[in-house]
Formats: sequence, structure tokens, C-alpha cells
Amino acid sequence: MAALAKFVPLEGIYIGGRKMFENMHQSLSNRKMKPVVDSIYSFADSPQAYHDKYSAVHFGKLVIEV
Repeated sequence: MAALAKFVPLEGIYIGGRKMFENMHQSLSNRKMKPVVDSIYSFADSPQAYHDKYSAVHFGKLVIEV
């Protein structure tokens, strides 16, 4: 709720219900698939992460460690 009180933008994706998520997770695990991670940023560097996201020059996920 603190994020909402400070009007911090949050982004997410809709993956469906719990059963759909469990099926997806099992499928990815069986195939030993892992996401492609382009860059990992510290929380202090999150403005740079958002800049890189909107510049659309990355390939894969941009991760902010908290």
C-alpha cells in the first residue's frame, strides 16, 4: 500500500489463474527453459533501468534487484 500512497507506477502481466500458472511453470521446468536476462540493475540504478526499457535497445528482461 505504501507504493500506492506515493503514486509509484507498478507494471505487471496477467497470466491467468493459478492452475494456468502451475501448468506454465511445470512446462518451463520440464524443458529447463530460463528467461533471457539482458541486464541486472541495483535499486539505486532503477532510473537507468527505466531509461533502457523505454529506449527499447535491450534484448531480454531488465531486472531491478530489491
